[in-house]
Parts: sequence; structure tokens; C-alpha cells
Amino acid sequence: MSNYRQLDKNIYEYKSIQQINLDPAEAAKIIYSQNCIIVKNVIKEEYCNKAIKYLERISKSSFPNYFPLTQNTPNHFRLNYEDRRASVKGHFIQFNIFLKNQDMLDTANTFKDIFKLKDTLSYELTNRKTKFNSFSTLEDYISRVGYQFYESGKGYLEGHKDFVGNNQKVVPTLVLSKKGKDFMSGGFYFKKDNGEICYPEEYSEKGDIIIFRPDLFHGVEIIDKESVQSKEDKLNGRWMAFITTTKTT
Repeated sequence: MSNYRQLDKNIYEYKSIQQINLDPAEAAKIIYSQNCIIVKNVIKEEYCNKAIKYLERISKSSFPNYFPLTQNTPNHFRLNYEDRRASVKGHFIQFNIFLKNQDMLDTANTFKDIFKLKDTLSYELTNRKTKFNSFSTLEDYISRVGYQFYESGKGYLEGHKDFVGNNQKVVPTLVLSKKGKDFMSGGFYFKKDNGEICYPEEYSEKGDIIIFRPDLFHGVEIIDKESVQSKEDKLNGRWMAFITTTKTT
């Protein structure tokens, strides 16, 4: 009996990380075949709401800044409003929280099982040749949770493919906004080599994680394209977070 259920031609659902850990090779096979996995209710909705409110306060009470990725990089947020320094063109706010740093959201402890899952699936996707530990202190790599906010009427991320090394073959993303409630149109997509386009957020809830191959073409279609940002003291649009270990710069 399978540990998952198929929601769509290219989208599979697991009820928990524990279910994937029963047979990670099976999950890796799904991902290798250019499909994606949704894992349900990994982070509690209460925590998701707390994180959003915390980051909104930071965006209103401190200056944005741009830092290269090194072992000494502080937690920070930056504006990528089509910033020329960014590797991919887009319009969003990004908040970087590094596992090595302290923070009020207890990020390292909260996301530890997701980082471990990322390492496990990456190990399977290297045919069990490379075992990487996202929590180890290495000179050339740094682990972080990157929260992103895409404003209604403006927010997008241009389609692209990410380089993947043996340190990670997947990059889990945390769903922080419900499509059809927090935003109505646009959002995350990925495109298979055969041209099929998949929209996993249509099957996701706040607190789920989405896992796919980042070397597939993917991006964020403009959020609520015809919308105009309200004057409320709130960031309206789409929130998400990616869980990653990347090379330092």
C-alpha cells in the first residue's frame, strides 16, 4: 500500500514527513520523474500567522539591506524590486533567517525536520552517493529559511531554473498563503520538460510544504494582476518560505 495519494497527474500528497521517511526512495522517485509532493500541515497555522506578523513589523520598523552570503551574514530583509544584483528578476520582499543565528521565531528548531527531509531526499536523488548535513558548519555552505512576500498587483518571480549540487537536489517551500483566500490568481508554478505546467498551490493549505526539482523551469506568476494594494496597515498578497542550503558568495 502506498504512503501517498495522487491529487493530479503530476501532484502527490503525503500526510506527514514521517510517511515519507517510511520509504524515502519512493518519494525521491516521484520527484525525479518531474512531479511534485505536497506534505500536509508540517508547520502549524498558528506559527505561520505569528511569523507573518513578526516579519511585517520588521519591514515597517527597520531599513532593508543587501548582504552577500557568508558565515557572518546577519539575519536581514531586502527589497527585490527588479534589483539588478538579484540572480532572478522579480518583485518581492525577502527575509533571510540563518540557522546559525538566533531569532525570535526559533527557526532552527521549528524547521529542523524539513531540513532533515531535504537532506534525506537529496541523498536518495544522488543514488545514495552524497550524504549532506544542512546543520553542519561548513565554510562554503550556509543554511537558511527565506521568507518572501509578493504584493498583490505587483509581485512576481520570473521563470528560471536553479542550479542544484549534491548539497541539495530539492528545495522545500512552505505555503503561507491560501490561494483563493489570501490571493486569487497567479502564484507558484513549475514546468516539466514535456511542456506541462503545474500549479501545486491550488491543492495546498497554509502550513503545507511543496517539494519539487528546482532545476525544472519555475517561477511565480504575478499575484492578483488587476489588484491595487490597499491602504491598510498590512501587506496584502502572497507569502511563502523556502528552506535551503546554498553556497556562500
